[in-house]
Amino acid sequence: MAQSFWALRTRIPSQASSYFKAFLFSIPRQVYWSIVLKELPILFREPPNCILDTSDKSKHGGTWLPGSVLNIAECCLLPSDYPAKKDDGIAIVWRDEGCDDSNVNQMTLKELREQVMFVANALDAMFLKGDAIAIDMPMTVSAVIIYLAIVLAGLVVVSIADSFAAKEIATRLRVSKAKAVFTQDFIVRGGRRFPLYSRVVEAAPSKAIVIPAAGDNVNIELREQDLSWKDFLSRAHNLPRPHDFSPVYQPIESMTNILFSSGTTGDPKAIAWTQLSPIRSAADFWAHIDVQSGDVFCWPTNLGWGMGPVLLYSCFLNGATLALYHGSPLGRDFGKFVQMNFDIWPSTVKDWSGAIRDVEARMRSELEALRLRLQSTVSSQVELIFNRLDELEVDSRLTMLERKVDVFANELDDLIEERVAHFTKWEV
Repeated sequence: MAQSFWALRTRIPSQASSYFKAFLFSIPRQVYWSIVLKELPILFREPPNCILDTSDKSKHGGTWLPGSVLNIAECCLLPSDYPAKKDDGIAIVWRDEGCDDSNVNQMTLKELREQVMFVANALDAMFLKGDAIAIDMPMTVSAVIIYLAIVLAGLVVVSIADSFAAKEIATRLRVSKAKAVFTQDFIVRGGRRFPLYSRVVEAAPSKAIVIPAAGDNVNIELREQDLSWKDFLSRAHNLPRPHDFSPVYQPIESMTNILFSSGTTGDPKAIAWTQLSPIRSAADFWAHIDVQSGDVFCWPTNLGWGMGPVLLYSCFLNGATLALYHGSPLGRDFGKFVQMNFDIWPSTVKDWSGAIRDVEARMRSELEALRLRLQSTVSSQVELIFNRLDELEVDSRLTMLERKVDVFANELDDLIEERVAHFTKWEV
């Protein structure tokens, strides 16, 4: 059954893809997910025995993709025919705050893979498989590389938002039993520098690896057990093939990321992500937001929140380009960065603008049809009322009907405003 649906998918034109995605939700879940796994570049070292195993009643919801083995970070980094991901394709675009007159920085898929494998080699020289490694820094290109490298090396990411106070950082390090934390010396935001390393040190991590917010060197004094980014990377420089790394393959239920609840009602609760979580995230963005190859996706967030990993996987597993802004997203510079990214792919802008015009024209047409229907309703109702008035000569009845006309007119005005607002709120 799944093969027949897949054959149908290959014959559906791109403009009908949204209808196809809606159709997918009307078919059995096993069939749906078999199609999704073909839409996403999921590379199984060992394929699953089935899509869903419900034989073990003690597991609520069953076991998804039982028996499968993979490395989900590897799936993000390798080229694929479908979705279209090429080594020379742009995987990440970014810009530093204050550099809005400069060209947007770009990193190809091949360059991203080499950087991730380089960091994975350095991690492999310091830590053991399964160790928890925290990330407490803005969502920069370096943070994305570190995140993927941790997963590629068979370690576990501990997500900590860079806005947390030292006490909150310490709690998350303690709960996750993190062996080390990647952080920055400062946070650059809105033209100002805010200390971050000093906050992390106050949380007393066993080891910190410090990335410079600007330039190549960390300009603060580090603790004896801590490492600068440059010293950390030096552990991989002497390897014969520093940019080549063999991924650590694990069962699909293996943990890759520990996120946390906000902790507003007590101690934050650890939320474990397995290798299933990225697949579900990417599938949701493919089905609901229509993220696909060739798209540029920008969503200011942080790896310390759930949206950070969701954004990362949704881009790389769907073949989209991840757009990152190193700074505050509240000013003109960020808007210019977003505008510049659309300029990089003029064909995308053309399609996007055309789609907006089509939607706008359709909405205006529907709005005009609604107005005509309402006018027709008003005319017929008013005519009916006045015909009735002609038949009645009693002043008291006339007064009552006049009041009904006023009430009806007010209700009609409210109805028209409500319907017009419903349609016009979507206008661009």
